[in-house]
Amino acid sequence: MKSNTRYLNAWTVGLAAAFCVLLAGDARATCFDRPLQRGIARPKLQHDGSNAPGFVEPDHDSIVGMWAVTFFDGSGAIWDQGFELFHADGTELNLDNGVPPSLGNVCVGVWKSVAPRTVKLRHLAWNWNPDGTKAGTFLLIMTVKLDRHGRAYSGKFVADSFDLDGHLIDVAHVDGTVEAKRITVD
Repeated sequence: MKSNTRYLNAWTVGLAAAFCVLLAGDARATCFDRPLQRGIARPKLQHDGSNAPGFVEPDHDSIVGMWAVTFFDGSGAIWDQGFELFHADGTELNLDNGVPPSLGNVCVGVWKSVAPRTVKLRHLAWNWNPDGTKAGTFLLIMTVKLDRHGRAYSGKFVADSFDLDGHLIDVAHVDGTVEAKRITVD
């Protein structure tokens, strides 16, 4: 009887493992192995107008909240994308999908209102070499205006990178436009 129980337990464990493998699907990390041009998956980014419990209607004149942001270079091609958080205390955080985490895909910034529904941002990050050594810094200056409903913003940006001595890296300079859609709970 003991050998039958061991056989049944081994069979059950094997079946459970096979079931988990089938449900898991492709185990490769796919956050950064797709071309940037494919863009951010389009989750529902807007509130549908219902009065769902816990939903706080964003202030139409405030950038505070979470955004799906896309940057376009001067030719109109996608240059970068990310999820951006603007906080009420004037700070900003961006999780960037154009750079792998090992090369510094988190950027921080400070922002202020410069006109009605218009915000200026100074956004900074460290640049890293593939071997993990620091390469310098990244700076993005952005000015955007919220739409009249506070659900989107658009504007212009200038991005530059600097080496460890603070010298501008000319080939890394980008001027472009930016567009974002507010991400809400519902």
